[in-house]
Amino acid sequence: MTQTSETEGDEAVDRLARAGFAAKGTLYAVLGLLAVRLGLGGSGAGDTSQQGAITSLADQQPFGSLLVGLLAVGLTGYALFRAVQIFRGDAASFSSLPDWLARITFAVRAIIYAGLAFLAWRELLGGGGGDDETEQSATAAVLEMPGGQWVVLAVAVIILIVGGKQIHEGWTCGFRDHLGFHGISGGARTRLEWMGRVGHVARGIVFLVSGGFLGLAAWRHDPDQGVGLDAALQEVVEAPYGPFLLTAIGVGLVLYGAFCFVEARYLRASRAD
Repeated sequence: MTQTSETEGDEAVDRLARAGFAAKGTLYAVLGLLAVRLGLGGSGAGDTSQQGAITSLADQQPFGSLLVGLLAVGLTGYALFRAVQIFRGDAASFSSLPDWLARITFAVRAIIYAGLAFLAWRELLGGGGGDDETEQSATAAVLEMPGGQWVVLAVAVIILIVGGKQIHEGWTCGFRDHLGFHGISGGARTRLEWMGRVGHVARGIVFLVSGGFLGLAAWRHDPDQGVGLDAALQEVVEAPYGPFLLTAIGVGLVLYGAFCFVEARYLRASRAD
């Protein structure tokens, strides 16, 4: 491979990553608003999921189809970006995780965002449908397979690891490693970093809750335990001080979504773990 083709390949990966982070930011910002609505006692608890966020965008007339189309393209790009990372392994060297585990997390994220891209394309083409039932059906199918219980449990553990890593990145501001904040004043940089801190912690909490319920479903061999993001957030709102906690998480997710646009602008894709 010539140096020119390598450079063109890097630029293609960079474009995929930037489009993907922008799409992810849109998805999390809308999801955060839905969580705030649920936390404040609004109706539509069943919509507080990735599919609910996609459907909410589709309902924004007259540009709903355009928004969902852009989201579908961006999520597809993000899934491809993470898939490329599995084989390139460049970001794994900057990760705090062992190389093999970092590559597994890339694979899991590629699969998750490929699924979200599918939901967006399906919404765009008029398929609709709920992803919570799909997640429960998929979990039930895997649990019925030989060794399926351990597969689901392993996925739950990986989700928990990713959630813990998100909280760690927020606490330590570790996301700075894959961003190039050159030319930004100290005050503006501090505000952006705090946005990233709060957003990463909120996202990490959501991952921990979702992974915990998925692990519980595997341990009990019971997919009806509740395995979707919607089920996880519903459990939060029903806990003591749940509405307050969910509202705070929702605000954090909105900030995380906004920070994803910052990442899309200042991203160093080779370091994005």
